[in-house]
Amino acid sequence: MHSLVRTKAENFDRAKMLPRIFAAAIDLLIVFVGCLLLTGCCYVLLKMGVLKADSVAYILLLLCWLWINFYYIFMISVKTQTVGQKFWGIFLVRTNSMKFFAGRAFFYVLFMFLFGFFTPLHIKISPSKRSWQEILTGTKMVKTKLTDNAKIR
Repeated sequence: MHSLVRTKAENFDRAKMLPRIFAAAIDLLIVFVGCLLLTGCCYVLLKMGVLKADSVAYILLLLCWLWINFYYIFMISVKTQTVGQKFWGIFLVRTNSMKFFAGRAFFYVLFMFLFGFFTPLHIKISPSKRSWQEILTGTKMVKTKLTDNAKIR
């Protein structure tokens, strides 16, 4: 999978909007289930007296924030694709063909939280057909394509 990261962005077709939306929906479902599990754990710890009612909301908020960031940053920077992106055959590539690191993935996620809702509108009106988070982080969402491994090396 690492060979995907080292290829040039222009060698890949731009990802269409529906796969992006469906991939985001799968990823949001995974994140939501993780936050539900964390909520259950905090509830159990609250009932056991380990956590106090004054602090449980802050702890839960912190745990959910860490989980969401870990999921997206780890999957994008280490695994190349999130689960939703893998299922729908898309991935994020840097426009200068360099490898992703956690810092760029963090800023992509941060901008995704800020501007993600407007992605369909921005892609439709933008001449580059890229979302704000892609433009600000120098990335491009593309479709995966099958190639012969011998040609990649």
